[in-house]
Amino acid sequence: MIPRMSTRLAVLGLAFLLAACGPTDTYPMPGTAGGGALLPAAVGQPRHTVVLWIPARAGDRLELVDAEALGTIAGTTVELFASRPVAHADGTFVIGEALEPLEGVVIKPRGETPDPNDTVGIVAELTADAPGRYEVTAIRLRYRLNDDVVRVREGIDVVMTVCVEDPAPETCPELED
Repeated sequence: MIPRMSTRLAVLGLAFLLAACGPTDTYPMPGTAGGGALLPAAVGQPRHTVVLWIPARAGDRLELVDAEALGTIAGTTVELFASRPVAHADGTFVIGEALEPLEGVVIKPRGETPDPNDTVGIVAELTADAPGRYEVTAIRLRYRLNDDVVRVREGIDVVMTVCVEDPAPETCPELED
């Protein structure tokens, strides 16, 4: 038989362990990529795609400080931009059409509750100096959440792969294992 105090300590220890192993808040970054973009290009031709979607979250104010592209990108120039949704006449909203400097962009719901149209995208624009295959596999984002200290987190929604030849290839096939 286990003494009553030992049982309480064991229960408290288990509760602490479960809390430590439980889900953590990864906002604003996803843990891993959910998709990929395969983009053919010529040497010197800039290619861009949305690599990260950051939704507005109720009660939060997220300020983007800066970002850095990570991956197999030596020999390229990668610039990162913010992209807010652009409304179209048919009622759709498109992220990735309008680009603006990333630094200082604030993401927060416009209304009482977040709306999918409050999402801001991070667009990577990659320009290669030589033929090759280049990948943006993560973004290191520096941000402030609710005017607190600057935080750093890495993640990505879409891995960007740019296949560069001169002239540009017609397609950018996936790597075979």
